[in-house]
Amino acid sequence: MRILYLTSPGEDYLQDQILLGLRESLGGRVLDFPRKSVLYRNCPVPRRELYGRGFTIWKLLDDIELDRGNLNRRIEAGEFGTLIFGNIWRQRREFREFRARRQLHRCFRRVGFLDGEDHKRPYLPALPYGLYFKREIKLALPLPRSRRINFSIPGSKLRAGPLEKDQLFARHVQCEEAYKLEAIRKHCRKSYLFEKEVDYYQDLARSQYAVTMKKMGWECQRHYEIGANHTVPCFYRLSRKPHRCAPHGLVDGKNVLAFDSAGELQEKIEEVQRSGQYAELREGAFQWAARNSCRRVAERFLNALEAVD
Repeated sequence: MRILYLTSPGEDYLQDQILLGLRESLGGRVLDFPRKSVLYRNCPVPRRELYGRGFTIWKLLDDIELDRGNLNRRIEAGEFGTLIFGNIWRQRREFREFRARRQLHRCFRRVGFLDGEDHKRPYLPALPYGLYFKREIKLALPLPRSRRINFSIPGSKLRAGPLEKDQLFARHVQCEEAYKLEAIRKHCRKSYLFEKEVDYYQDLARSQYAVTMKKMGWECQRHYEIGANHTVPCFYRLSRKPHRCAPHGLVDGKNVLAFDSAGELQEKIEEVQRSGQYAELREGAFQWAARNSCRRVAERFLNALEAVD
């Protein structure tokens, strides 16, 4: 049975990462509709005009020939066993149309809703019709038929091995608290420094540590980019993150250094140096990123859908 993956225009980390992972696992059995142009190498939009300058996620897929015609007839014929809404908040109109035609339960064995928005509100009308996957969660207890989910990184972006670490911190730091450290104050910048992804990744890979933090939401692509380049993330105020909210699996002293003040970060870095545990910490960060490749997260997503059959 094929998967019908409903897309919305523009760049969307969670939606696009899951589609990348599914396409890597299942190839042409996954039909993106409408065609998600920004994911394909032949997308005409220059990288510099894409969100985040197109780093990490976009313009990665080779185009393959897929039939996107006569879709409603094919849905009614039962061609697709699984329906996925790539971002339910941006696809409320499409959801209401499927519901009005009574196709959600009648035409699909499984329905999944992805919610990658920064706000914590679920789209409640979707909950009775399938599994709801939300990354930004504040509630201590799960909603019925809801699952947590996190960002991911393409396997092709996992660096084969660590580079020589010739600088203490990666140069891009947005965290105000971190600038109380002299090494960051002298070496780093709050503004974006890199026009090309290769230069950004090289800077991460040369660094022992890279500072990251909550932005609009707790989850951020940068967490994974740091680990993928064999560098240790230093996560500001990680201790305040709600337990069920992504990112998942970061453990202070194992694969990340969590800090609430610049002084605490300085003390932890000095302790890592004294104990000789840096290589272990760095490896923990890389393995965490590898466990969260697009393919592996997409496979976990599909397994969760199938488990409710």
